[in-house]
Amino acid sequence: MSTAKRCMLLLLVFAFSSYLAQASDQNPWSSVAGISPARSDLAACAVGGKIYAIGGALSFMGSASPTIEMYDPETDTWMKKSPMPAARCALSASVVNGRIYAIGGELKPQTTAVATVEMYDPETDKWTKLADMPTARMALATAVVDGKIYAIGGTRSIGLSGATPMPTVEVYDPATNRWSRKADMPTPRYALAVAAVNGKIYAIGGQGVHFTPLATVEIYDPVTDTWSTGTDMPTERQGISACVVNGRIFVLGGSLNPWAAPVKTVEMYDPVTDRWMKRADMPTARSSLAAAALNGKIYAIGGVVRPLPSMTVTSVVERYNTASSADIFPQDKLSTTWAEIKVR
Repeated sequence: MSTAKRCMLLLLVFAFSSYLAQASDQNPWSSVAGISPARSDLAACAVGGKIYAIGGALSFMGSASPTIEMYDPETDTWMKKSPMPAARCALSASVVNGRIYAIGGELKPQTTAVATVEMYDPETDKWTKLADMPTARMALATAVVDGKIYAIGGTRSIGLSGATPMPTVEVYDPATNRWSRKADMPTPRYALAVAAVNGKIYAIGGQGVHFTPLATVEIYDPVTDTWSTGTDMPTERQGISACVVNGRIFVLGGSLNPWAAPVKTVEMYDPVTDRWMKRADMPTARSSLAAAALNGKIYAIGGVVRPLPSMTVTSVVERYNTASSADIFPQDKLSTTWAEIKVR
């Protein structure tokens, strides 16, 4: 081996050792103040440097909560805000121009879905009733592209015997307070996650017919109103939540079905390469959680920690630092590989 190759190998070993040392000293996850009350099937958004946790289910077959709480990361505190007029769970929420749009859901667990849309203004702490969705549904997901909200998937009801997943896609224009129908998602599903990156919407995972967990990734182009297929998520699951940080989609938690134990799994999807990568597990396994991203950190909020029939919900909130060196794998951190060294 030449001196140059030997030096390069030593540099590689040193860099990898440094990575291992950093990873052993750092944890990308930390606990922060919890929500109150504990709940699952809630929604979450980031607005104006704060996190908002909205609605949710207090228990199985119990009531839905109208609660909206605001989290201040600088003080690690939650503050109650004006409650949502229509208490509901299994809803979705998106932000346009600094306002939160709470869409769909159900009035309490094991009831029929609603088409309700309400807008919350963080500056005035007031809610406004808006035009209903054309299609009532729960366990849907929403994403924003060019100032319009796309409501995707869902189901009309979920019972112990099952549910009928929906392929429905409808778009809401806050400027006109009107809804319109778009091309159906190829795979009908509910309890899925969606995320918007570079003008495209990625529909990920969810629950199919007969409580079948899905790993499916389908990509919607609002310009052409068409769908295409991406690489499947490594771990099939429903009851997941997703956030976008630096153009990459992080998918958190979930379970195989409402009776299966929740998981801690976090997987990251890169839309540019159409590839998935495992990331550091959440400390607390849970499904039907909410998540929001702020300043490169993801907040995993509430959820189900014990499945049916008990359906125990949690108040736990955990923060994930996506920039932590402990969550950067060697192939991310080291630019030089052994194969590259051998050919020099």
